[in-house]
Amino acid sequence: QAEDPVASYCEAYEQQRRKKKKKGKTSADANAAGNKDEDDSDSEPGEEDDNDDDDEEGNDRRRKPIEPLPPVDHSCIQYESVRTDFYRPHREIERLGSEEVEALRRDMRIT
Repeated sequence: QAEDPVASYCEAYEQQRRKKKKKGKTSADANAAGNKDEDDSDSEPGEEDDNDDDDEEGNDRRRKPIEPLPPVDHSCIQYESVRTDFYRPHREIERLGSEEVEALRRDMRIT
């Protein structure tokens, strides 16, 4: 049977978390003295740490006002033509006479 990749990831994550907790207890004295090991952070490898200098300096981009985009003069831009006639009636519908079409529209309540 093939191993579930999600389950194996979760298991590895939990093992790593347990190791960090055990290591955190033994290195608590070192952290109190101002030394911080790289393995003590709660973020995963490859994850960015949200506690950057941006928050300390007040440069949080979520609080920055949104600046409007400059207006665009579309009359100066040459756009390619766009096909707008997408409806292609089925062959059987094309063969119907006008009376048959009216009868179908009444039956299906199409105006």
